[in-house]
Amino acid sequence: MIVTLHAEKPEVVNATICEDKCTAMARTLFRRDVLRAFGEHHANKRGRDLVANAAALIRESGLDGTRATKAAARVLDPKYRSYRAALTTVGVDDAPARAALFKGYSKLDGIEQRQRIGVTFVIDSHVRRWFDGLARHVISALDDFEQQFAADDEDDDV
Repeated sequence: MIVTLHAEKPEVVNATICEDKCTAMARTLFRRDVLRAFGEHHANKRGRDLVANAAALIRESGLDGTRATKAAARVLDPKYRSYRAALTTVGVDDAPARAALFKGYSKLDGIEQRQRIGVTFVIDSHVRRWFDGLARHVISALDDFEQQFAADDEDDDV
């Protein structure tokens, strides 16, 4: 979620609910998962989560708990809300094909087109393999760190 606050008043100007996905099957994921999540948010089925997350972000700006929660309540109003779907694509590099990934986005009733943001990050397959390799290295390093941390903790207990 991205929360934009008014420059002078403790109120939300816009809240952007983000679904950023990296997949080889962008259209399927958008249709199956992203649209479902946006639909749930749009119907305020996840309203409590939205307000809690927005309040946490707003508190980081310096507003105290009560004022942050009061400001965050505005995220429940669709006129202050945007949705952003960001999808990676492998080999889908022409505008009509990228636009087709977002078919069905207009089913979110009661909002304007400017509130529905669809972006793509076009990569080729070798970049995806590079990211997969990097992710494996990061996970391995984190596992090693966790094991070392656990071993250090055991040494402290003795």
